[in-house]
Amino acid sequence: MDPAVLLDAILRSSIDMAIAAADADLIVRYMNPAAEEMFGCSAAYTLGKTVAEVHKRESVGHARFLSAMEIVKKDGQHTFTYVRDREDGTQRYIEAKVSCMWGAGHTLMGYVMAARDITGSRLSAQSLQYRVQIDKLIASISTSFINIVGSEIKAEIRNALEHVGVVLGVDNSCTVLFSDEGVPDELFRWSPHRIPESAGKCNTLMLERSDDDKLRLFASNSMPWFKEMIGKGEVICINALDAVPEPDNSVLSGKGIKSMIVAPMALGGQPAGFLSFSTVMSERQWTPEDVLLVKMISEIFANAVMRGKNEQMLKTLAHYDPLTGLPNRVLFNDRLNQAIEQATRNSRLVALLFLDLDSFKLVNDTLGHDVGDLLLKETSQRLVSNVRKSDTVARMGGDEFTVILSNIEQDKYAVGVANKIIEAVSKPYYLNGQECSVGVSIGVSIFPNDSHDASVLLKNADMAMYQVKEHGKNGFQFFSTGMNTRAVKRLKIERSLRKNLEKQLFKITYQPQLDINSGMIIGLEALLHWEIKGMKDLDHREIVSVAKESGLIIPIGQWFLRRVCAQGAQWQAQGFQNVHIAVKIHSRQFMQENLAGIIRQTLDETGLAPNSLELELTEGTIMQDVDDSIGIIKELKAIGLFITIDDFGTGYSSLSHLKRFPIDSLKIDRQFIQNVTTDMDYSAIARAIIALAHTLNMKVIAEGVETFEQLEFLRSLKCDEAQGHLFSSPLSAEDITQQLTEEQYFILLTRETGVAVTPSG
Repeated sequence: MDPAVLLDAILRSSIDMAIAAADADLIVRYMNPAAEEMFGCSAAYTLGKTVAEVHKRESVGHARFLSAMEIVKKDGQHTFTYVRDREDGTQRYIEAKVSCMWGAGHTLMGYVMAARDITGSRLSAQSLQYRVQIDKLIASISTSFINIVGSEIKAEIRNALEHVGVVLGVDNSCTVLFSDEGVPDELFRWSPHRIPESAGKCNTLMLERSDDDKLRLFASNSMPWFKEMIGKGEVICINALDAVPEPDNSVLSGKGIKSMIVAPMALGGQPAGFLSFSTVMSERQWTPEDVLLVKMISEIFANAVMRGKNEQMLKTLAHYDPLTGLPNRVLFNDRLNQAIEQATRNSRLVALLFLDLDSFKLVNDTLGHDVGDLLLKETSQRLVSNVRKSDTVARMGGDEFTVILSNIEQDKYAVGVANKIIEAVSKPYYLNGQECSVGVSIGVSIFPNDSHDASVLLKNADMAMYQVKEHGKNGFQFFSTGMNTRAVKRLKIERSLRKNLEKQLFKITYQPQLDINSGMIIGLEALLHWEIKGMKDLDHREIVSVAKESGLIIPIGQWFLRRVCAQGAQWQAQGFQNVHIAVKIHSRQFMQENLAGIIRQTLDETGLAPNSLELELTEGTIMQDVDDSIGIIKELKAIGLFITIDDFGTGYSSLSHLKRFPIDSLKIDRQFIQNVTTDMDYSAIARAIIALAHTLNMKVIAEGVETFEQLEFLRSLKCDEAQGHLFSSPLSAEDITQQLTEEQYFILLTRETGVAVTPSG
């Protein structure tokens, strides 16, 4: 075989190396098929043309070509790389090795070129370099987000958008964060430039649209496909809008977008927003590296947003009331100190209002805690709507609120605000189909008039509020120095009450109750004496008031009941089986949870027979909530107790209510008895009460009987029982024991003589 033919056959075989040869004058003389394919032209077209013409077609500059040939002639060979633009718009990287061909005597015969397509390896190297750049960017952004506090997260999102946008080479980048309800709420964006007018008016408008407009666009239903894809949680690559269905296609193209990559963000499995990077100058083929980058950045953003939300939640829990959303006691103290500092600088005043809702417990107990919570929320809104934005409304706990009126010129400004609040809070509430009403008692203290110290201002306003409570409620009162003296006194009373309870220093006496006709002792009223050692001239009502406010009335009442029951059990053990012991129950005790259970346990532990215990309740107590009171009294009756309405005639019960209560007797208040023989009105009232009770099959007991005339009047009306100093003053347990032991019939007043006689037999 001819060697030339053999060589040509080899060069034309399956080898992918492009081979071309030129003579010494650089005229192309040979091309194999691989060269034809690489250069995109046939051998028939190329052969006979100069190498310069071929390279010109390959976009290789003439100067570069001449420089390369000089090197080849000098060194005998040269390898160079260039980028070739193909007709389909793509680019190929070509590596060509050119060598000299020598003849006999080292004569230059021509040149041979061996070229190969290195696009794959070149792009792999670029991809590796891009990946390294991405890794560095992700590491840098991750570090930035780790080291910042929640308040700086949004600013860092903007910075990260710029860095990522530069690396991706996009025209616009943005992050949209959703609200807790899943609605687009916040927008952060970055663009490297203003799109020139030549790019199209719509493109310029795309970058210049306001954040609100963009949020409305994302929140609207004009892009259903986009919303659906975001909800799936996968990165969306839009290389060209042809792949986007309508109406989303029209919306995006109308905004000038050519290509787009979007990475959804999720928190706890729920959509929380998305990142968007788009081009408006040209289409973009998104690479796997691009997808990796935006996906990693979306995860970093999501984690940062979650951390920010958690920090905000902790801050909210630490400084705001979870029910009403108002500042809590911690934030209130901070705001009050700030207001004091500002007022000091500006020579202004600060008014502090301490508010407590009137009758809130009644609403809470009767309509339920859910309605009570709604009432507190509504009250909070009413308070906020009646003060300035610069003022602070805080919830201190329960049904107590405070209002800081900062930077005011005169204290009379607080008067206007207090009146507005009273009017607003006093209007009816309509909650869960229920109508209810409450009032509000407000105490006011002024900085610097009443104190320079925040804690003292609060204490003073609190004291002023209690003054309102004690004088009718639903009003306001400014603090005065006299209140402080009174507060010190009340604190001393409270401490003494605690000491008396701890050391069981309270005194108990018993006043006999007699059958009005036979004179037989049929009952004893146990009386708790509220005297406090070392504090003279104290009205027992003031002591009871402190016991109520401090909550001591309940443990003191339980101690009193236990001691009386224990004494009654002792008398029963001594043979006095038919003596009832009456105990007054305070309204706070009556409304406490599981009163019947507490009394049943007390009877079990002391051994007193249930039918020997009589509970005295006032009209005011049982009328606070008629239905609840009826239920409680029925539980008490089921134990076997006797129930008496004490001080009857001083309250506000009506016949329609009275007949609903399962009670055993009425006790006529002493003010009516004292005047029955001297005042026709009082005698008429006493007559009516006795008749009413008998009509309802109730017994009647008259207290405060002091004269024979009073006794005779009550006998004439067939009153059942009586107690008072005419028969006996309250006695100690020891004295009562002696009387019961020595005299089964304590005293009998004869109608004829009015002389006390001790019956024999």
